[in-house]
Amino acid sequence: VDSALPGLRVTAFAKLEGKTGVEMEALTAVSVACLTIYDMAKAVDRGMRIADIRLEAALTAFEAVPNDNPYVLQARYFSGVIQTLRGQYNPAIDAFKRVLALQPKDDAQLEVYELAQLALGRLYYETSQVGLAVETYQSIPRISRHFETALYEIAWTYIRQGDALAAERS
Repeated sequence: VDSALPGLRVTAFAKLEGKTGVEMEALTAVSVACLTIYDMAKAVDRGMRIADIRLEAALTAFEAVPNDNPYVLQARYFSGVIQTLRGQYNPAIDAFKRVLALQPKDDAQLEVYELAQLALGRLYYETSQVGLAVETYQSIPRISRHFETALYEIAWTYIRQGDALAAERS
């Protein structure tokens, strides 16, 4: 906590012994930390924002990750997050769709895949594509640890539309 700021300062340090850059790892660490703080505090202050992470450099780095890279799902996911932070919902939707076009190969990738499903549902909701939002939430498997969140968000989507019966049935 920096008392000179009206918020928090998040810093990440990364060290690498190889010959490739370490910027992506540091940007990912800061982004995940900020998103975690946002997720925990959004009920208290919906107006908070994540700023000054050097989003353009991060977006360029994430978009440069090739499809055969083991971190491609994470890179595409964070591309969607950055576009969402900028309020550019259509490019964010495209980025999350690119995550869902790939097949997760391990548990870590499956986690990112399911988080992309939730993010896509939320963006469809925000862009008044309610049918697509519900359909996307419903695509999250019952065995997922995110299934209850998806059910909650489906119900909330119906409530906001004034359809309490559909919310109850979801």
